[in-house]
Amino acid sequence: MPGLTSIYVGTAGLKASQTGLNTTGHNLANVYTKGYTRQQTRYQDTTYSLNKPGPNNILQVGLGTAVQETARVRDILLDKAYRQENGRQAFYDATSTTVDEFTTILGEMEGVQFQNALSDMYQAISEMAKQPSNMVARSELVLKAQAFLDRATAVYDEMEAYQRTLNEKVIKTVDRINELGDEIYKLNVQILGIEKSGVESANDLRDKRDLALDELAQYVKIDYNILDDSFVNVKVEGSDFVTPGTVFHLGTIQENGDRDSDFVTVVWPNLSDKEVFYLHTDIETAKKNDIGELKGLLLARGDYVTQYTDVPSEPEKPVKEDFATEADYEAAYQDYLNDYNDYLQEADHYNYYINNSVAMRSEAIFDKLINGIVETINDIMAPNKKESITIGGVTYDDVLVLDEEKASYGVDADGNKIQGVELFSRELTDRYVEVTADDGTTYKIFNNDSNYDLLGGAVPKLGNFFGNKSLYTVSNIQINPIVNVNYGALPFTKYEGNRGEEDLKLGEDILAAWGKPFDNIDPNNMTPLDFNAFYNEYVYNLGNTGQLYEDIARHQEAVTNTIDDSRTQIAGVASEEELTNMIKFQAAYGASSRYINVINEMLEHILTRLG
Repeated sequence: MPGLTSIYVGTAGLKASQTGLNTTGHNLANVYTKGYTRQQTRYQDTTYSLNKPGPNNILQVGLGTAVQETARVRDILLDKAYRQENGRQAFYDATSTTVDEFTTILGEMEGVQFQNALSDMYQAISEMAKQPSNMVARSELVLKAQAFLDRATAVYDEMEAYQRTLNEKVIKTVDRINELGDEIYKLNVQILGIEKSGVESANDLRDKRDLALDELAQYVKIDYNILDDSFVNVKVEGSDFVTPGTVFHLGTIQENGDRDSDFVTVVWPNLSDKEVFYLHTDIETAKKNDIGELKGLLLARGDYVTQYTDVPSEPEKPVKEDFATEADYEAAYQDYLNDYNDYLQEADHYNYYINNSVAMRSEAIFDKLINGIVETINDIMAPNKKESITIGGVTYDDVLVLDEEKASYGVDADGNKIQGVELFSRELTDRYVEVTADDGTTYKIFNNDSNYDLLGGAVPKLGNFFGNKSLYTVSNIQINPIVNVNYGALPFTKYEGNRGEEDLKLGEDILAAWGKPFDNIDPNNMTPLDFNAFYNEYVYNLGNTGQLYEDIARHQEAVTNTIDDSRTQIAGVASEEELTNMIKFQAAYGASSRYINVINEMLEHILTRLG
């Protein structure tokens, strides 16, 4: 009976309107649900009934409307753009935060500036230069020197501590990335199980998966594609992470380089511990290698704790006039060329492995400043010269020994003349080792790396806990224990015969050296600077770097927020719009209901009155 098909039109309208109401109610219930995507019911015509087909026309009778799908309203291009830019913002945020932390450690913004320790040290040297024999001035010098070391040690230790904090954060970030991979894989399986029948869409689960992808993209650079319209395949830094078969977790292993670092590096255990990131290259947005918080943390942390020896210093070019013969000059110049070639290689290593890391660069340059101050003062108080020494039939050239002719003296506790000692020393390491040469001359040989072979062969046991390679680095410097016990041991006395006089020149030499350029900051800044200028340039460069990264991070934040706003306009739930839809579907539902009532009355009239 063709007329009965009219009932189908009404019932189809009821079902369609009811589905629309359910979808609208679901949207309204999730207005404040994080990551929720607005859903929309889409409709299509149902099948048509054919009546009286003829050669020239076909009479089709529609059976109403049907729900085609309940789909999420989302823009995949905006999703990709948001995830990339959010990852880039996280990268620069990690670096900017590290610079801020190191600036805070120096105290230049907090009222406890390291600059004060430098100024106090200089002031104590100035007072000492005026009255070298005054024990009050000497004690003030030692106290200020101790305060200078204490502050330097505190700064350096805090830098290292924050570097280790970054290391812990790397480990936690890797754990979170693996958790997200497992979550995405689990959601993939659930979505595939629900949607494989083709009847139902797992929209809420897809929202959870998209939210996980958003967070994952914050930590690492990801690429992804959807397989069979349900399963998301994810790559991290170009390697498989989430696949249809499994999740390839990231791993962490400790560095085992020459520095015996206990910092972790991030690897792929399934690829024979291949490193996930290659950090020793220029970071550029154009190369798309500035994405992901994890990479930013690794780059800011670096590979190990650095010291002044990690910053190469350009060798001094010989001046021809300083040499007696042309042959001596040519030999010195050849040595200079060899040293300069080594310097260029060390500079390349510095730029590739240290300069890109905020922590490594900051530690190394700071230690270089402290080492420069300490060794400058020590070399004036206990000056060295080069000698050729024959020991055991072997002649060693250019051996550093104490220059006793230029050295001043001090006094012991009883007021007797003694060889003056340096202000700073290395822990458990004497500055000099006494060695008797084959000709019977006793030399005080400077105990450093360049004399390692000589001392190791001549003196089997030096009583040096650190070995002959002990350095004047922040973590290894102390006030000379002899000076701590007896301020008179400082070499501020000159002797003419048996009569001692104040050595005013020694203090003047230290003050003059303080104001002279001693070295450049690093291979990228070729102007030698004095101690104060060096520190000011160091702080300026650190602050400038921080400002640069902060500006980039804020720019990225603006870009990310703009894209996210565009996503929200499309995918977000607007309660006013949903309430409008609810009224529309309620009206449609009422209209379908009234339509069915009319059809019902018509049929009843036909059957009871006309039948």
